[in-house]
This record gives sequence, structure tokens and C-alpha cells, in this order.
Amino acid sequence: ASIDKAGQALEMSRAELLEIRNFGEKSLSELYERFRSFNLLPPDGDSGQQGQGDASESDDSALENEESESREDGR
Repeated sequence: ASIDKAGQALEMSRAELLEIRNFGEKSLSELYERFRSFNLLPPDGDSGQQGQGDASESDDSALENEESESREDGR
């Protein structure tokens, strides 16, 4: 499927992922669970990625918060 990085899979919709050969509901569930373990998706039970941009927006916010906190620690 030419997916080399996690970000590429995060940008894909649930339907697009399920179109990948030999990638079914179980694989999708396992992928989303792994993403959640790395805090790339919200911990709720919704693995449908309804707001496709939601995950990346929250990742951006988390990254900004982390960067802000590290700058504050350095003061």
C-alpha cells in the first residue's frame, strides 16, 4: 500500500485503510490501538476517525504543549 510512516496511515480514512489488501477490521483495530498507545489518537472507543483532521490537530496541540513546557523548564 506504499505506507512507510505512521503519519501516512493517520492521514488515511478508515475506508481507505480497509481497501488495502489483507487489511481488515482486526488489523484496523490493532493499528488504532497501537496509535492510542503512542497517544496519536484519543483514548475513547471511537476508532472510526470520523474527523480525519482531529487526530493530527490534537497531535499538533500536544506537540505545541510539550514544546512550551520544555521551554518553560529551561527558564
